[in-house]
Amino acid sequence: MTEDSYTALEAYTTVTGMRADSLPDIAERIFLQDRPDGPQGYYVRREDGRETSWLSVRWTDKEAGKVNVDMEANLVLGPKDVESRYWSGEGTVRKGVLKADGDYDGQGSATFTFKGDSVQVVVSEDIAPDVDVTLDGTYVRQRLTKP
Repeated sequence: MTEDSYTALEAYTTVTGMRADSLPDIAERIFLQDRPDGPQGYYVRREDGRETSWLSVRWTDKEAGKVNVDMEANLVLGPKDVESRYWSGEGTVRKGVLKADGDYDGQGSATFTFKGDSVQVVVSEDIAPDVDVTLDGTYVRQRLTKP
């Protein structure tokens, strides 16, 4: 950051703020890995041995089968060039399947088929067709390792 004409104190303060802002996301991921419950959990998709996408599913009303879903996929094109795609939505899981529309315009819809510790994701064709990053695929549940 000092290359961007930050003083050492400004750089330290900026980085500390960014780290503090990321804590809620880290806590959410840990919670979901520690407390998988039906479809609720934290899942990842790997390609060529590396994590390329993540998916989080959280109950919003367990008795009614309602969940909230967030997912993101990244494609590294170069050292400073990354394309990403984000999707979020909510709906009701019926017989292991969730069909949901995205929360925002242009997000399209997605179908999630839960089976054991994996979920198959298929997104609609209208989700940013001009971007090479795909959210489709099989995601595997991640759990905390027990000591």
